[in-house]
Amino acid sequence: MCPVTKGDLRVDDLIPNHALRCIIQAWCVANHCRGVERIPTPRVPVTLAQAGEVLSLGEVEAAARAGDAARCGAAVREVGRLARESDRDRWCLASSGAASALAAAVASFAAVSDSSASSVLLNDVQASLVLVMPLDEKAIMAIGSSTASVALLANVAKHDDLQRRLQAVVIIREIVVLSSCC
Repeated sequence: MCPVTKGDLRVDDLIPNHALRCIIQAWCVANHCRGVERIPTPRVPVTLAQAGEVLSLGEVEAAARAGDAARCGAAVREVGRLARESDRDRWCLASSGAASALAAAVASFAAVSDSSASSVLLNDVQASLVLVMPLDEKAIMAIGSSTASVALLANVAKHDDLQRRLQAVVIIREIVVLSSCC
């Protein structure tokens, strides 16, 4: 709520006060000897355009289509890093089609999951996919229509470490629930 107009504010309406932040940080540094810790500067939130850039323009989707596990892995890790930054970044990624792009990567690399590079990539994709849920229809089709993807998720749910198993089960549950609704 705006303190002046009492109207509703959106996150996009807020403007950071850099001068005040600098004064506070200088005070924290000056009072470090008294046990005051410096407040870290927050990261600038990702925009829809940046999220789309990471997902579409030659990154996740193009690398997955080309079968380039190294390039796709770097892009997927960037998606995961951004998704962990804040709820707003996670929303921007989800709105830009992150689930569909990541699901396409699962479908592309699931058939060749025997190589160590593909295995590491699929672990990263799975972790990032859980962060940008819920899955959209395109993502469900990409994973659900690929026998290799479903088999891979089932295998991970049975045999991998606890965190990966939980992620696989969450993805499988999402596919089953949304497939039965549509």
